[in-house]
Amino acid sequence: MKAVLCDNVKEVSTVIHQEVVDLVILCLTDSAVKGFTVLKSLREKTNIPIIVLSDHGDESDRIMAFELGCDDYLVSPFSYKEIVLRVQARIKRSSSVGVGDSRILFVNGYEEMTLDKQAHKVTIDGKGIEFTVSEWKILSLLVDNINSVLSRVQILERCFGYFSESYDRVVDTHIKNIRSKLGPAGKVWIETVRGYGYCFTGKKI
Repeated sequence: MKAVLCDNVKEVSTVIHQEVVDLVILCLTDSAVKGFTVLKSLREKTNIPIIVLSDHGDESDRIMAFELGCDDYLVSPFSYKEIVLRVQARIKRSSSVGVGDSRILFVNGYEEMTLDKQAHKVTIDGKGIEFTVSEWKILSLLVDNINSVLSRVQILERCFGYFSESYDRVVDTHIKNIRSKLGPAGKVWIETVRGYGYCFTGKKI
């Protein structure tokens, strides 16, 4: 594995198109607004996992980063070892998602959902939907535990390998984005169990 250093979005885009890229580390050391613009641009171009390293630790900044599609967010000071472990875990989970799984069809009384875990594809009544890596992991976990309620802690630990109270709302943000992409019946597909967590309620065909 090799690392490629880029100074701007244009350079990153070039590398992504020319080489097989497993993960992007985005360093936000100056303007958070500028960094968010870069993050948004990258996420519009690719679903490759993105880890943000930042000097900005405010909750609003972390939430904004996850809303724009980052998969992990580390606030300085952090250790080199922690970065390496998170990178390794992210690549491992990204490469293993969907292995050995097949296409599954669900209904909810309003529409049909086809989920192909090998191809990382979801369609609603035949219309394809694109998810970020983090959104895909959460949706897949909920589907794997159909009709079972999963807490925010469980979702964070199983999808990302860690839990911190400061990241609790991150799950809510991802769920909000997933529901939005699933369309008008998003809250039907994924129900909120107040005071505990979330549950995928589609009926498997």
